[in-house]
Amino acid sequence: MRVLVTAFEPFGGQEDNASRLAVGALPATVAGVPVERAVLPCVFGAAAEAALAAVDSVRPDVVLACGEHRGAAGIAVERVALNLASTPPDRPDNGGSAPEERPLVPGAPGSLCATVPVADCVRAAQAAGVPAHLSCSAGLYVCNSVMYALLLRQHGPHGPGTAAPAMAGFVHVPGTPAQASRGILAEPLPSMDTALSARGLEAVVAACVGVLRQGRA
Repeated sequence: MRVLVTAFEPFGGQEDNASRLAVGALPATVAGVPVERAVLPCVFGAAAEAALAAVDSVRPDVVLACGEHRGAAGIAVERVALNLASTPPDRPDNGGSAPEERPLVPGAPGSLCATVPVADCVRAAQAAGVPAHLSCSAGLYVCNSVMYALLLRQHGPHGPGTAAPAMAGFVHVPGTPAQASRGILAEPLPSMDTALSARGLEAVVAACVGVLRQGRA
């Protein structure tokens, strides 16, 4: 069994990305299973392509994509990805693109649900002492596009040389205290220490592995 966990490069003028820090802090194995990692570009299209390329290279049983949600107070396990990309002109991706209400994959399903055991994942993180909750919206930015691409790969046909994991999902982690401390003259946003975010991600991965071993997937 193998697990792939992805994170994002910094975006929006930030020096780092909380997801990259948390994923980098994960142990080499979780629940006895090797954990492979990949860092994705924060660019529509390119991020999904990089995520799928990593899946084809690693051929994981579980793929957990991770992103940053600055201002959140706990990790969020996402339920749903939408076939839609939209961001304001003043918040483009790292490639300068700012799509407005554009389908990610024309003609594909409007939404797809995570195939990781979302409730088990939240309970596992909480049991590890990490604030966590279920979220019904992964947003419409690059995070959502990666989640949608991974789930579409699971649901749709894939050709020779490509792979589809048994489980796929997405987790948002809060920004770090260092990011929150940069809010000059403004009330600081909630944040979470990288070690705590990594502990939550580790618990989520362990929950996914446990369900697969029990044959509940």
